Amino acid sequence: MRRRREEIEQELGPWGSFETAENWRVAEFLMTSGLSGSKRDEFLKLSAVRQHSIKALNGTHHYPQIQERLDLPFDDDTKLCEMIDDLPQSPDWHSRTLTIQGDALDDAGKIMKEEHTMYYRNPIECVQALLGSTHLRDHLEYEPVKKWLESQDAPRERVFDEMNTGDLWHELQVSTVLSSGHYEDCRLTI
Repeated sequence: MRRRREEIEQELGPWGSFETAENWRVAEFLMTSGLSGSKRDEFLKLSAVRQHSIKALNGTHHYPQIQERLDLPFDDDTKLCEMIDDLPQSPDWHSRTLTIQGDALDDAGKIMKEEHTMYYRNPIECVQALLGSTHLRDHLEYEPVKKWLESQDAPRERVFDEMNTGDLWHELQVSTVLSSGHYEDCRLTI
C-alpha cells in the first residue's frame, strides 16, 4: 500500500527516504537521464561516485586531499527504484482520443474530421488527494458562512465570494433549529 505524502514528510522530512535535496537531485538525474537500469547500477558502483575528493585551501596552506564518501541512501538500481515506488503518488493520468466532426468538406467532398487526444484524471481521486493534503489543511473551509457588507451609506448586502458563503452549503449542511436553540449539524462526508 502506498504511503501518503504527509506520513513520509512527518517521518522523514520533505525529501522522504532520499534524506537530502542533493540525494534527490542525483536520483532525479539518474531516472531522467535515459540510462538503462544496468547502466544506472554500473554508475552507482563506480568508485568515483562512492567517493569524491575535497581539496581544502586556507590562505596559502594546502591541506591533504580528503576522501569523502557520497552518502547516497541507495547503492544500486533496485534500491533506487524501490525508493521511487515508495514515494507518494498523485492520481493517475488517462488519455482518450476523440474524433471531432466538423461542418466543412475536404477536397473529396467528405465532411472533415480531426482527432484530438484528451488527458484527464479521475476528479474524485483528485479531490481526495487535495482534501488529504496536510499542506492545504489550514486553507480549506468546511463550514457554511454568511458574510455581509455593511456601511453607513448603503443597505446591508450579502457577499458571495467563496463556495462556503453560498446558500447551497447552508441548505446541505445545516438543518432547522431545534427547540433547544442549538443547530443540528448535517455534515457531508467526502
